[in-house]
Amino acid sequence: MFPNYYRPDRRHAVEELRRLGADLLGNLVDFIRNQRAISTDDTTYVGLANIRSNTGEFIDAEEEVGGMVSVFNTGDVLFAKLRPYLNKVWVADRPGVCSPEFHVLRLSSGGRIESSDYLAAALRASPTLTQTVRMMTGNTHPRLAPEDVAELVIPVPSPAVQKTIAAEVDRRRTEAHRLRAEARVGWAAARQAFEDALLGPAE
Repeated sequence: MFPNYYRPDRRHAVEELRRLGADLLGNLVDFIRNQRAISTDDTTYVGLANIRSNTGEFIDAEEEVGGMVSVFNTGDVLFAKLRPYLNKVWVADRPGVCSPEFHVLRLSSGGRIESSDYLAAALRASPTLTQTVRMMTGNTHPRLAPEDVAELVIPVPSPAVQKTIAAEVDRRRTEAHRLRAEARVGWAAARQAFEDALLGPAE
């Protein structure tokens, strides 16, 4: 066991979560370990670069792909094992394959967590992040081992509260997409105005 595991900030986060009725992640999800070689038939590949830190948004990014990949289904939660402080968690909205640097988590049948969106939100939350950054091992490429991820303490509120949290996360994600699209349009207009002022309107 590593010294960081016993750091006071991690211990306090775990104690508070347990007080609120939390459970170990390993009791709430199944770890899907279905790996195979990448194929030309794979239409969706998700790498670490495709997931925005902290928000879990899927973004377009170029990443060299080769070797083994992990298979996931719609509704699975991809939780980055490499550099957990980057806080990359994505709810799959389609089936596909991903980098083996993700843990593929699937809600346990009949389990206490009923929403993948809630699980992803809980994994991104600061109490979980506090745990992960104290559990990672390795200096150059710090990672979370499966056994450590299974020991993460996750809050498990009532189904109604889970639903409310998941809905609020979805609302904020939609609003963020809207604001980002408006910002892109505004920036394009500002750039065009600058070019017109500098060079004159295009003929």
